[in-house]
Amino acid sequence: MSSSSIAAWFRSTLNLPFEITFPLLIIVLTLAGLFAVSEWSVRRLDRTSTELETAVQVGELIQQWRVGMLEAESGQRGYLLTGKTDYLKPLMAAGKRLPLVMQQLRAKVADDPPLRVLVAELAAPARAKFADLALTLRLMQDGEPQLAMQQVESGEGMRLMADLRERFAALEMLAANRATEARAARERNALIARVAILFSTLVIAGLIIKLLQLIAADAARRELMRREEVARRELLEQEVATRTKDLSSLSSHLQRVAEAEKSELARELHDEMGGLLTAAKMDLAWLHHRPSIKSDNDSQAKLVSLGTVLDQAMGMKRRVVESLRPSLLEHFGLTVALQSYFEDMCAKANLECVVTVPESVDGLDRAAQLTLFRIAQEALTNVLRHAKAKHVELVLEQVDDDYVMTIGDDGVGFDIDQPGARTSHGIAGMRQRAAGLEGDLQFESPPGGGTRITLRVPRAPADSG
Repeated sequence: MSSSSIAAWFRSTLNLPFEITFPLLIIVLTLAGLFAVSEWSVRRLDRTSTELETAVQVGELIQQWRVGMLEAESGQRGYLLTGKTDYLKPLMAAGKRLPLVMQQLRAKVADDPPLRVLVAELAAPARAKFADLALTLRLMQDGEPQLAMQQVESGEGMRLMADLRERFAALEMLAANRATEARAARERNALIARVAILFSTLVIAGLIIKLLQLIAADAARRELMRREEVARRELLEQEVATRTKDLSSLSSHLQRVAEAEKSELARELHDEMGGLLTAAKMDLAWLHHRPSIKSDNDSQAKLVSLGTVLDQAMGMKRRVVESLRPSLLEHFGLTVALQSYFEDMCAKANLECVVTVPESVDGLDRAAQLTLFRIAQEALTNVLRHAKAKHVELVLEQVDDDYVMTIGDDGVGFDIDQPGARTSHGIAGMRQRAAGLEGDLQFESPPGGGTRITLRVPRAPADSG
């Protein structure tokens, strides 16, 4: 696996940019290398320590062998000169101890061929020396001291001892060299480990500093991006709020224009069409009393039918005019118009109706009163069309510096959170009318628990006309 693929894996796993994951990867790899170097150094130190310990032990065993041989030779000479058996004790002890020392020495040098060869070469001279010692002792014990002394004076023992000393010296020198090499190797490995640790520490420290710098730079970059995003979002929200305010203002203006046009149309219908229908009614009465027509039954029936049509037309005119411009609202104010409208509509729909309104609504101009009336009109229309209610209640009251209008029913209710509920034209129109008065319109409708609409508007809105 290449370093780029490893870095890509780190980046996907840690969800960090490449500028940070790459130094982090280098730190991890450096730590792994440091661990490998440390492990190698520990193993090398263990091996060199073992080699040094073996060399020291070999030297100690050689020294024990040398001392044992000297004690054996001293015991021999003391016994030959004095004949006392006490001098035989060191000789006997050396004879028992030195084979064990030789066995240990062979085991220690088993993995070192040069030392193993030198130790092996000690065996023959050592046996010969012990054989010479044994011969002199046997001659003394057999009562032949002269022969024993002759054997000693022959110089064979000295020659064998000199040979052993040379071999011991060579063996000690090689063991000392091994110890020196082991010490040098241990120091060298320790130095390599120290240098590797120092180098790795410096590399890691540098990488950590670089990583911290990159993290700080990345954090600064992220913070800058966050601030830019916040600024863009705030600008967008400000633009949306401005557009919303403009649209709301436009919608309120269009509603005011529509209400003005409705009022003008109602006035024209009332004046022009009312005048025409009244004139037609008067002409019909004149015709009705004409002698030529009065005596004609068919003509009288037609006139009666025409009168009925004119009455229906005048009634339709009144309803249209009342729909376009509530006359009670215009002449008597909001409270009378609300009470009359709710009582009339509920009576026609066979609904129980309770209306609680104050005597007057000070602080609301004509446009604001018309807006409240239209919201109440739309609410009652929804109740009649959809609620399947049996009871409707309207309450208009003054709370602190606001007017609060509440319309409730005991119908089936509806789910306000449904996508179509908040965007329906009726509810949207009611909200827009409330926003035009700087009011707050709330809907409460638990499924199956009826609907409650609460409108709160200030007594003196900033923009009411």
